[in-house]
Amino acid sequence: MTIAEIDPETSAPSLDDPPPSLDDPPPSLGERCLTWALAELAASTGGRPTDDRITWYFSACVRNGKPLRGLGPKDNWCAASACATAAACLLPGEQLPHAYRASGLELVADAQASGAWHGVAESRSQKWLPRTGDLAIFQRGQPGQATAWERHVARVLVPPDGSGKLRTIGGNEGPTSIWKQTDHALTDADLLGFIAYPQAPDPAGPATP
Repeated sequence: MTIAEIDPETSAPSLDDPPPSLDDPPPSLGERCLTWALAELAASTGGRPTDDRITWYFSACVRNGKPLRGLGPKDNWCAASACATAAACLLPGEQLPHAYRASGLELVADAQASGAWHGVAESRSQKWLPRTGDLAIFQRGQPGQATAWERHVARVLVPPDGSGKLRTIGGNEGPTSIWKQTDHALTDADLLGFIAYPQAPDPAGPATP
């Protein structure tokens, strides 16, 4: 699928869609997350969830092993919405490469600990390329400022093509903080790297990390 083939108005799942073939491989966790995220976009007014929905995204966030309370619609919710997506799509026996977080910086630390983190240099050199459903991490805060620690979290909707162009879907995007599809390139200065999600089981062997 190419970037041009993705339409934010028509890409959400529909009851009119034909059932998948029994010969099709089961969707990976990341692919299921994309279906869920596209449904959130389609269900939101102008891409903006209700305040109650955003508060729900934060409801299972943890920090230092304890529930993280007090966050809501006035806070940056990209990481929490990505985690809510993953938690909603996780099947028994599957394991996320990160905890349920409110912070992109914490997601990166978790992924580094689990071996799922891939800095953007790996992708620019073609040593490793993100796949559909992986998380993309961007610099949000200004380097050298008090906000330098802030990150933005989105999910890869269309992996990089031969020229390095890719598309993501993420929450809390843009000046109006909405669910949105955004085009990027591997050369973007604010792109820091990716968090690899487990891939669909291979009939010939174990799941690919």
